[in-house]
Amino acid sequence: MIGNTELAKEKYADVKKKLLAEIVDEIEKEGNLDFGILNLKV
Repeated sequence: MIGNTELAKEKYADVKKKLLAEIVDEIEKEGNLDFGILNLKV
């Protein structure tokens, strides 16, 4: 479940993979994680 939306296992795994890729990319580029709830791209 993400927020109040229930997702299938495959969809949840896809969203998680995309989010983790963004986090890793941000850390590699900037050297830190400057994420907020409003700038997540899913």
